[in-house]
Amino acid sequence: MSPLVRSLFLICVAVCVQLASAEYDPELALSSLYYTKTSYCSSSAIEKWSCIPCTLHRNFEVQGVHTPRKAHSQAFTGYDSSTNTIVAAFRGSSNIENWIYNFNFIKRKYPNPSCKGGCEVHSGFHDEWKSYRNHILEDILVLSDQYPTATILLTGHSLGAAVSLLAALDVVHTVSDSARARVMVYNFGEPRVGNSAFSQWAVSQLPEGKQYRITHYRDPVPHLPPRSFGFLHTAHELWYTAVRNGDDNDTLNGNGNGNSNGNDTYGIGYIECQDSATQEDSKCSASLTPLRVVDHLHYLGLSTGCDDKKMSDTYDDEDDEEYTHTHTD
Repeated sequence: MSPLVRSLFLICVAVCVQLASAEYDPELALSSLYYTKTSYCSSSAIEKWSCIPCTLHRNFEVQGVHTPRKAHSQAFTGYDSSTNTIVAAFRGSSNIENWIYNFNFIKRKYPNPSCKGGCEVHSGFHDEWKSYRNHILEDILVLSDQYPTATILLTGHSLGAAVSLLAALDVVHTVSDSARARVMVYNFGEPRVGNSAFSQWAVSQLPEGKQYRITHYRDPVPHLPPRSFGFLHTAHELWYTAVRNGDDNDTLNGNGNGNSNGNDTYGIGYIECQDSATQEDSKCSASLTPLRVVDHLHYLGLSTGCDDKKMSDTYDDEDDEEYTHTHTD
C-alpha cells in the first residue's frame, strides 16, 4: 500500500470513528489541515481541484469557491464521498504578518438573540463572516439535502479559524436537527472571537467533541485580542508543544499541571488543555512569551500554505522573528 493510499485510508477510518466518539482525533485534524492548506491556493486551482494539498482528498467534489470583493480571505465548500463529509474551509489573510501587526480589538454586539448576557464578538471577524454567510449557508443546505447523513466539517486557519467558528454557530441554527448533531469544527491558530458571554454560549451550541481549537507552541495569534480587552477563547484547546529541529530548549513534554498525555503526533507532542466555557488553561498556549510568527505559519509539522513544505524545510533560527504584543494576555 502506497503512503498516500495509506494516509487516505487512515483518514477515512478516523472520520468514521469520530462520528461515534467525541474525543479529539489527530488524523481528522490532519485531514482538516489539508483542507485549510487548500484554501490558500488560487480560486481556479480549487475549482479544478488541482493543487498540491488537494491530492490528499482525491474524491472531493467542489460545491463553491467564494472570494468576496471586500473580504480579506477566501472560502470553499464541497463534499468528500470517501468520508461522507461536507466541508467548508476558510483561508486566513493573504498577508498574515501584516494582519497580526495591524490587529484591532473592536467588539460589537453579536446578532443572534439566543446569545444572552451581552454577547459581543470581534467586529472584523463578524464582518468577514457576513461577506460569505449567505453563500456558505446556501452551499451547506444544498449539500446536506443531497447527503443527509454526512458530517459537516468547518475548518480554517488564523482569520479563517475565527470565521469557521462563527460559521459553525450559524450552521447549527440553519440545518435540520439531525444534521446539527453532525456539525464539527477543527481549526488552527484561532484568535479570540468574542467575550465571555459569547464564549459560554458558543460552547453550549458546540459542546466538547464538536469544536477543537488547535494551537501551536508560541503562535502569537491565539493570544489576540488580549483578555484584558474583554475577549475569551472558547474551549477546547489542543496545544501542540514540541520542537523544531531537535532544539531541546524548546521541547515541552508536559505543561506541569498533570494533563500532559504523552501524545506524539507527526513528531510533535500535544496536550489536551483543561479549559472550559468560562476559563482558558493558563498552562497551555497562554503560558508562553515571547511569541513567534513562524509558529503561526506551521501546524502539525507542515506549512499552512498551498505547498508541500514541512516546518523543518522552512524554519531558520537566525531568521525567526519574535512577536511580543504590548497588551496583557
